[in-house]
Amino acid sequence: MPRTKGRPKQPRQPNLQHENCRSLVKKFCKEEALKSGNINWGREIKIAKLLLARQPIEFWNGVNLGFQLNSLAWFLTPKGLETIDAAERLNKLELPQKQVYNLDTVVAPSLEAPQQETPKTLFDFLRK
Repeated sequence: MPRTKGRPKQPRQPNLQHENCRSLVKKFCKEEALKSGNINWGREIKIAKLLLARQPIEFWNGVNLGFQLNSLAWFLTPKGLETIDAAERLNKLELPQKQVYNLDTVVAPSLEAPQQETPKTLFDFLRK
């Protein structure tokens, strides 16, 4: 039986910041690049740390671009920064609650057009 020195190794605690960075890379980068290994993980993690310093992970989980990126560096371009600002404004937007109308109690107006008296002469028209 082999002898071990010292205490037995305990499992490491997961690094929450690194896990958040990995989730950003997996969410926004193309799956083909992730599967084929054509992604520079060191650079992507560094950019993800910059993005997480700007906004928390909850913000990034709510962002939906509608397309996949080759790299997170896109967020550092003017178009990417504009997209981040738009998402920030969207998160801050507070819309009023929708009013729910019960159609059983609402009285519908009559569909018939009200009959108006038509003036018969020019003077009658000008008086009204």
